[in-house]
Amino acid sequence: RQIVQAMPADNVYFFDQRGSLQLAAPASQAESGDWLDEIHPTAKGFGRLCASYWNPWLAKAMGLV
Repeated sequence: RQIVQAMPADNVYFFDQRGSLQLAAPASQAESGDWLDEIHPTAKGFGRLCASYWNPWLAKAMGLV
């Protein structure tokens, strides 16, 4: 958040998405919860992020709501 706020550009945005995805099982080595691996969400996980954060922001930014 601090990095984005310090940037001179007004077209950089910060979405705090922590806690929005179902956690993977402890010590999992494969797809678990909303995670494909330790870095990437599954398709369902990305869908959750879109529904909760990205789609509402885009609709507002485009004047659709």
